[in-house]
Amino acid sequence: MNEPIIDDDVDSRIAFAQIWEELDPKLQRSGIVLRQKDGNLVAVARTLRIHRNTAGFWLKKIESLLKKHGFGGD
Repeated sequence: MNEPIIDDDVDSRIAFAQIWEELDPKLQRSGIVLRQKDGNLVAVARTLRIHRNTAGFWLKKIESLLKKHGFGGD
């Protein structure tokens, strides 16, 4: 989970920044915490004081938006 989310090229960073701004602040926070907790959804849920299924649902929303814009592989 410690690999970069985006490439180092400027275009990718700009595109990611624009996508990030589209995210609801709670999704931004969950994304930050997810990275800090090395992808551990249970730890994210505990930190944010939400149900673990909610953490998973929020992650899927983030993943969907990233894939929509060509990030995230598959």
